[in-house]
Amino acid sequence: MRETAIEDVAAKPADRPDHSATDQVYPATRFLRLVAPLVRDALPDWERYEALELICRTECGGVVIARAELAGVRVPEPVR
Repeated sequence: MRETAIEDVAAKPADRPDHSATDQVYPATRFLRLVAPLVRDALPDWERYEALELICRTECGGVVIARAELAGVRVPEPVR
């Protein structure tokens, strides 16, 4: 996860690590979207949770690096 977070922040504008352009999917968002269906299916009472977030803790508080909604996601078909 650490490497994904570093890759994600490096891909974003230096002054906006929380930046999420609608036309580009950054590495951490891509990762969270892949695991969100698996987490949802394994998590009891997943409806209580809105999303998965990757948060970078700083001296000034947390910065959301990436977010993936839990509702409306499906487990992908297994690769054969």
